[in-house]
Amino acid sequence: MADLPVKECDVCIIGAGLTGGMLARQLKLRHPELRIIVIDRKTSFDDWVGESTTETWEDYATRVLKLGPYLST
Repeated sequence: MADLPVKECDVCIIGAGLTGGMLARQLKLRHPELRIIVIDRKTSFDDWVGESTTETWEDYATRVLKLGPYLST
């Protein structure tokens, strides 16, 4: 196995799906000084959100993650 590059971070999130990505953004918004790495073995992701979570996710993404301008297009 080839040597992997060494990366330093304050937070390592394993799992870059919807939850991992949102957690990384929330942490960065609250603590911009953090060095965050998100790791996942997938190279592409599904954009499916369960219909029972859509309203909750939209509120969280708009209010907490400040993604409203991106979601309203």
